[in-house]
Formats: sequence, structure tokens, C-alpha cells
Amino acid sequence: MPKGRKGMATSEPTSKERANLDELYMVPAVDRAFQLLTLLSHARREMPLAEITRELKLPHATALRLVYTMERHGVLRRTPAGYEVGPRVLTFGFEYLASQDIVAVARPGLTALCNATGVSANLAVRDGREIIYLCHVAPVGSLSSRVEIGSRLPAHASSTGRVLLSGMEVTALTELYSGVALAPLPDTVDSVEGILAQSEADRRRGWVLKHGVFTRDLVAIAAPIFNGAAQMIAAINISGSAAVMGGDGPENAKIQELLVCARQLSGRLGL
Repeated sequence: MPKGRKGMATSEPTSKERANLDELYMVPAVDRAFQLLTLLSHARREMPLAEITRELKLPHATALRLVYTMERHGVLRRTPAGYEVGPRVLTFGFEYLASQDIVAVARPGLTALCNATGVSANLAVRDGREIIYLCHVAPVGSLSSRVEIGSRLPAHASSTGRVLLSGMEVTALTELYSGVALAPLPDTVDSVEGILAQSEADRRRGWVLKHGVFTRDLVAIAAPIFNGAAQMIAAINISGSAAVMGGDGPENAKIQELLVCARQLSGRLGL
């Protein structure tokens, strides 16, 4: 097998060579950390320390040091039932998304949507109970809604957030908001029961129109973006003043433009 700098392979190693390389270069503690992240990601639930110890075949003391270290770095989060993937992992993922395919795919479509509707167009993803804006396109010279890339809003109180919550299973959505005190906001639900009912209605409708909570006289309309596995991975919206956004019903031409764009973007992502 050809060798590169410092003896590392420059072509794909055989299984025997891979085993030798693992023995030489693999850092066990880092390897165990990635095994644990993979375990929790696939489980999609909280996992008690005893189960982590059993699944990874680790001594209790080793598992305890592992979860403590990972929790300190924010890649795990302790819960009443054990541990789950922490917010820092989500941050890594969203930062990656912001610089990779989804934004590159979405930007031309959002630009076309902005031109067709004459209002701002945005792309957002969910991070826990918040949404993060990844892309924003505004009409040239327009005074319509402007958002900063990376800015956050409460998911239950924003159009893109409501769309993204509607893509969650009921159990996961209940757990996300259970025991959380939501600040009262105009025209916004503030209970788990309200969020569940709202999300079911949003899911059936397939899009969300939200009147301004954070900006007076603003109307935003959002629709979901799916990947090739039919998973809801993002949402797009258009936003502008109530005077230019049209009616609340599906006959609104801007809603139809938005839905066409959402279907096209989902198609480009493999749906």
C-alpha cells in the first residue's frame, strides 16, 4: 500500500491494514465518545447510564467519566431519565448545514421566490424549541422584513417554527415542551395542549400563515422542505407587510408561489 507523509496510507487500506492503523492511531476515549453519540442518535431517546454502560460494554467508572466529560462540553445533556444528545452537537450540525448543500440549493429558489412575490424569502431550521435562519433574500431597495443569518425565534411563535413542529411526532413534541413555561405572546399558544392542537392543524393544512408577533404589521407564510427520505429538514417562508401579503386563504397567489418553491426545493434535495 502506498505511503504518504508520516507513514499514513494514501489509498484505501485492506481490512487487515485498517486494523493495524486503528491500533496505531485510534484514540480510545475519542472512539468511545463517537460510539456513544451514534448510540444516542440512533436511539432517538434519553438513555440511562446503566444502559449506556451495557450497550458500550464499558466499566461503570469509565462510562461515568465519559458522560461527565461529554456533558461538560455540551455534546451530551443530562435529563431526569439519563442522557441525550446535547445542544452543541446540534450547533455543529446547523453550522455545517449553513455552509453546505441546503443553503446552496435553496438560495436560487428563494431568490426566484422573492422576485415573483416582491417580498422577503427565508430558510430556517429547528434547534430544539427555537428556529435558526440560514438564508435570507430581500427585494432590492425594499423595506420589507429583514432577518440576520443565525438569528433565532421561538419555534411555536414563528411561521417556519410552526411548520417544523408540525413535522414532529406527537410524543417527541410533547416531550419537547413538557414542563416548559412559555412567555405569553400575542396570538400565540402557550401550553403543550395548545401546541399539539396547533401542530395537528398545521400538519393537515401543509403551510402556516402567521401575523406579526415580533414585528408590527408583518405577515409571514411558511411551508416545509423535505429530503430524499421524506423527512422534514427545513422550512421556507415569505414575509412582508399585511398590505402586500394578500388574504389568509389558499387562493392567495403568494401562498401558491411559496408552495411551488417548497416542492421544487424538496425535489432538488431528492424527494
